[in-house]
Amino acid sequence: MEQKTAEINKLIGRTPVDNKWIFSADVRQILSISDSTLKRMRKRNDVPYLKIGRTYYYPSIYFSETLLNKVKKAFITIFNDE
Repeated sequence: MEQKTAEINKLIGRTPVDNKWIFSADVRQILSISDSTLKRMRKRNDVPYLKIGRTYYYPSIYFSETLLNKVKKAFITIFNDE
């Protein structure tokens, strides 16, 4: 199965992504937000999460892509203003 997945990724030009689950503190640090802001984001379903017991986990790939898109938009905005 892994070999077939690798072949498909190669054909469509994608590289496999290693998704890890991160804690709320890591998310707050990455996004530079407060605990209450993250709580509101969860409540509005703005961020994907998994709750196990009393702990929230977030997929790291979501935040990697979110930050990448944020940087791309800022980059485009900077060069469009010139």
